[in-house]
Amino acid sequence: MVSQQPLARVNTPERALACASIYQLAAVALGHPLPEFQDALVEGRFYETFNKAWYSVTGREWPKSPVSKDFATLEAGYIAAFTHGKRGKPNINLLAGDYGSLLEGLSRSIYMLNLQAFYKNFGLKAATTDEGRNEEPDHLVTMLECMVVLHHLEAQALKRGIDPKAYRLAQRDFLQAYLVPLFETINQKLTSQTNLELDATLVRLIEDLPLWLRQQLSELETLVGLSAAKLADKVERPASLAQNLWN
Repeated sequence: MVSQQPLARVNTPERALACASIYQLAAVALGHPLPEFQDALVEGRFYETFNKAWYSVTGREWPKSPVSKDFATLEAGYIAAFTHGKRGKPNINLLAGDYGSLLEGLSRSIYMLNLQAFYKNFGLKAATTDEGRNEEPDHLVTMLECMVVLHHLEAQALKRGIDPKAYRLAQRDFLQAYLVPLFETINQKLTSQTNLELDATLVRLIEDLPLWLRQQLSELETLVGLSAAKLADKVERPASLAQNLWN
């Protein structure tokens, strides 16, 4: 149980940092597992840290899930789900570009360029060498880490008495264009699977975060307004997000 009161969506760096913690911990959990992550699950450290941030933002306790019996089981379940499933292909892709429906008419190369332009604007750079697919620009983990940076920038602005609107606009646009559609698609794919042995904490994250992201997006729209695309009731995504939509 946590004892602190939940933080309202107000101009406080603490609220921004609590959101950053949720994104950061989700990125750790949904990247390829390491033995240290299994230890954190077994010892309850991951749950305690995530639950503290979750409660601070939502006012609700995050349900606790059973832990995989050992690291081999945790890793095998992750690999079967996200790396090498049926016929050597993932049962659930964590790369947005692998879902044609998320490209909305764009080629994958243009989609990736748009993402890279977004990252570059905030000083982010995904791995370009052979360091594993989890650092590709359209990977779920990379997108989660982008939101971590945006919330840290928001917190810094608030601490300095600077208007954080630019960073909140960026959060809104990134959630709407990229992270919400990808996470909802992954959740739908997970729901359709019947024989995965994925760790229960990872399952819970994939089930719970899409709704939370939608709530975050709604709060941001209340704070900074609807995006131009929503105001115009457009269906197609803009040709490029390199046009400083957050300014």
